[in-house]
Amino acid sequence: VSENQQSEFFFNGKSIGKITDQTFGKSFLRIWLDENCSYPKVRDKLIGSNK
Repeated sequence: VSENQQSEFFFNGKSIGKITDQTFGKSFLRIWLDENCSYPKVRDKLIGSNK
């Protein structure tokens, strides 16, 4: 998610798409990074937590 709230997706270092909806990025990140996400162990690895 960029500073202007656009979401860009990459595969093997190549841009494969962009979503300009400013609410999408925040919602998408919450799937993995929200404290109450469905996969807390994955979240901990993504944020580098030592829990």
